[in-house]
Amino acid sequence: MLEPHSDARFAVFGLSAYSGNWSGAPVHSHPELELHVIGKRSLLIDYAGQRSRLPAGRINAFWGIRQHSILDDRQHPIRHHVIRIPLAFLWQCELPPDFIRTLLSKGPQDLGTAHRAADATDWMQHMVELLNSPKPLLRRAAEAHIQAFLFEAAAQRDLGRKSRDDEPVSHSLARRLESVVLALSNPSRQRPSIAAAAELAGLHRVTAGKVFRKMTGLSLREFVMSLRVQHATWLLHNTHHSIGEVAERCGFNSVPRFHAAFLKRIGKTPGAFRQAR
Repeated sequence: MLEPHSDARFAVFGLSAYSGNWSGAPVHSHPELELHVIGKRSLLIDYAGQRSRLPAGRINAFWGIRQHSILDDRQHPIRHHVIRIPLAFLWQCELPPDFIRTLLSKGPQDLGTAHRAADATDWMQHMVELLNSPKPLLRRAAEAHIQAFLFEAAAQRDLGRKSRDDEPVSHSLARRLESVVLALSNPSRQRPSIAAAAELAGLHRVTAGKVFRKMTGLSLREFVMSLRVQHATWLLHNTHHSIGEVAERCGFNSVPRFHAAFLKRIGKTPGAFRQAR
């Protein structure tokens, strides 16, 4: 078993995890990679307009930046375990860049089970408990186990292999792109522009954008817009700021643009979202 990672850099990534009994969920998005395990029965989801059924007892992964929702609506809710992994964690773990690209640019991926077990439910539930522990060492241990699982998945599923017609993204370039993502993920109004964040990482804005799209299938501009909308949903849900103030705090220079971006990604206007909370 992999020992807990001793490097303090792993403490800042903010892996989050939770378990619940779900029978349905509204359309939503967020910038993290999601790992799912559903107990006993499969789960039907909508991911970016495509329906996918996640098998029970196996670890499924997809990037939450694209709109997704749970479609199953049954009398007996399904037990569900979720871990959300920030992009920076994936790069800092030094996973094969093309494995990361597969996770981020494709739809839901079946990554199998942890440690070749028949069912991943117990392992996933244990990871959720560790990540929610008040003890830093236990949270660090969970991060190390998750890192080990991702390496195992890349090896067993051969998702780290590059295609013949594709040049791989080097680790050094991926690490520089990681610093761009970290800078752009800053929720404060002092978040740098894409050009400034790329320059700080020693990359040209165009180069950073091309590599990011290659690894994720998404433009940096769309990524930043999704981050802003995600931050707006939190402010609308947890504060009494006016719609205009929320728009300003999230980097929108006009309320109409904020409304359009929010409606496109959430399916509701900011006002309707707040009223439904």
